[in-house]
Amino acid sequence: MISIEKKFIFIHVPKTAGNSIQDALRDFSEDEIVINSRTQDGIDRFGVKSSIYKNLSKHSRMWEYYNALGREIENYYIFTSIRNPFDKLVSLYFSPHRGTVEWSEKSFVELVKKAPTLEDFLTIKKGLFFSRSFGKELVSKFLRFEKISEDFLSVCDELNISGVDLEHRNKSFSRLDYRDCFDKRLKEFVEKKHKFEIKLGDYHF
Repeated sequence: MISIEKKFIFIHVPKTAGNSIQDALRDFSEDEIVINSRTQDGIDRFGVKSSIYKNLSKHSRMWEYYNALGREIENYYIFTSIRNPFDKLVSLYFSPHRGTVEWSEKSFVELVKKAPTLEDFLTIKKGLFFSRSFGKELVSKFLRFEKISEDFLSVCDELNISGVDLEHRNKSFSRLDYRDCFDKRLKEFVEKKHKFEIKLGDYHF
């Protein structure tokens, strides 16, 4: 989500309260809330598309915003939200956009192996001038899912935005405790693959 007027960019990493944040900030962005599939209702679940930059959408990554804005991106307040990757991956497995799913260890392992990392969303692809780390350096604030209301209010204060409520959107269906979903090998795989987010949030299994 991007706001030309307020000069902010929100990088929406799935299952980190992104729908709640985009819903709360919809009146401060030129982006449009849209319905793209039968699993979306426009309230809890929805798509987002930019009315100005046609290649930007709900889960656009840092490099896509850079491609749209160029060096102008450095003048934007960029924020994103983070979550314990173990908890996030289980929430993703039971996400409403996947419909009603039954627990399957095999399909969960497949999802874990394919799921993008926080770094995947924040880095700018290697090019002539910019390294992959450049995108991470542009982030002004990381909101923690575990204290999302408090951190979101802090962002609103910094952006001079008032009068918005952060409603709980796109809540996952009833699910298992994440500690019951990882064996030793899969746990170690996640610790290695998502080490950036784990270190950033000081997360533990």
